[in-house]
Amino acid sequence: MNTSKKISGFRKRLLGFKTTFVFMALVVLFFGAALPVLALDTGVQYGTASGLGTQDLRITIMKIIRIFLGFVGVIAIVINVYAGYLWMASAGNAEQIDKAKRILRNAAIGLVIIFSAFGIVSFIISALEGATNVGQTPGGGPPAGACDNCGHLGNGIIESVYPIPFAKNVARNTSIMVTFKVAMKPETIVKGCTALPCADKELVSNNVRIYENNKPEASRLGDGDVLASSTDGKTFVFKPKNYLGDGTNSIWYAVKLTSGIQKGNGESAFPGAAGYFTWRFEVGTFLDLDPVEAGNVFPEPDNQADNYTTAAAGQAAGKIKVLAANFPPRVNQTASVAVVKLGGTTADAASTGTYNSDFSGQIKVTVNSSSLTANVFWAINNPNNKTNAPITSDNINLGGGLTLRLGSGYAAGNQWGVNVIPNQSADTLAVDNKLYTFALTPPALTANQIERGVDAADQAQKIAAKINADNLSVTATATGAEVSLQAKMAGKTGNIISLSASGNWASLCNIDATPVCDASRITLSGG
Repeated sequence: MNTSKKISGFRKRLLGFKTTFVFMALVVLFFGAALPVLALDTGVQYGTASGLGTQDLRITIMKIIRIFLGFVGVIAIVINVYAGYLWMASAGNAEQIDKAKRILRNAAIGLVIIFSAFGIVSFIISALEGATNVGQTPGGGPPAGACDNCGHLGNGIIESVYPIPFAKNVARNTSIMVTFKVAMKPETIVKGCTALPCADKELVSNNVRIYENNKPEASRLGDGDVLASSTDGKTFVFKPKNYLGDGTNSIWYAVKLTSGIQKGNGESAFPGAAGYFTWRFEVGTFLDLDPVEAGNVFPEPDNQADNYTTAAAGQAAGKIKVLAANFPPRVNQTASVAVVKLGGTTADAASTGTYNSDFSGQIKVTVNSSSLTANVFWAINNPNNKTNAPITSDNINLGGGLTLRLGSGYAAGNQWGVNVIPNQSADTLAVDNKLYTFALTPPALTANQIERGVDAADQAQKIAAKINADNLSVTATATGAEVSLQAKMAGKTGNIISLSASGNWASLCNIDATPVCDASRITLSGG
């Protein structure tokens, strides 16, 4: 029985050692396999221009793993302390002593695993730090970061630089440019430049240092080696007299702007601890000798001086004229037909069919004495607009999709009036990107409807009030039957304002040197 227990305990310990061995093997395999993956180029250097950190992402991840392993190690020590407490508090209890021994043994194995993993991770971090070359640029290779004190670029004093940070294969005859967000004191960058513009003067090379990145700053190009220019005190162009690079190898260059550069008010452009800005780019082996080609040039080049005049931008203006002769604008309505008796007629009559004509008014029908035909007038005020329609089975074809059915007892001389309203869509008015339709008085109005007025002047008032209430790109003023419009903004933004209208109720006018009016569509302009 004792022998059996010993064999069983041995097997358990053997199983524990196997598990531990497999776990350690997996840890080694994981980090071993991670090495080639972590060695991939993450491109972290391209983000440094935005002011982000320059530490390689792989190193950051490995350091997080190392912190995690340290935390696990603390847990293992706590377990050891716990096991020691169990042993001391066992008071000779064999079972509790065995439990404490098992915990100590497992904790010791765990510590071995943790220390091994810790060593592997530390080795990988050291290897990666060496591979990424943090803080060093040996042999003229790619620098660790595209720029130093990158916060000055974009979000700081510098608007942009050229070549951009970490640009590669730049032409040897490139110009170097920097644009500041405020005007600089030009003489701190361009030697002897006390009044702008300054063109092709010597560079103040102590304040703008151009040098090969793997060489000391003292090897920078001198004042006379670079031509510097500026027209506005914000953008500066530097042209090296000799080509950069050597024509055989790609060489990294650095441009350092120092605290000696001053703003227009005399303050340093780079105050405080971060008292400079440096960016880097790679110069290739080629020359860009392809000249700039221009296609269409306006005005045509000649030997005469060109005269230009400038004027303040104008506000687009126009008018909407409500035409009293064609008033009112149409509103949405559904076709309707109503039959009424005229001239003492007692016989009934009713219409059938769907009205499909655009005539609005009364159709007058009179039965002839023979009772076989009827006179049909489609316009009471126009006696010549008359047709003789046959009466067939007590029905008279009125046209327009309608038939008048006569009731019993009709006789010669009987008259009926057929009042018709055609189906029609409302007239519209479009101002800029807002489309309105005309409608009857409330409560039928919606947000995109203009109430129909009682006359042309009232209609103009309602149009102006609606445009102003909707806060469009124009302001509107009504005078009589006209609505004057004016763009709220001058220049290009205020010149793309279109007016259009459906129906013949209005005339649209563009107020310009030569006013143009149109009944349907026009574009306002102001210059």
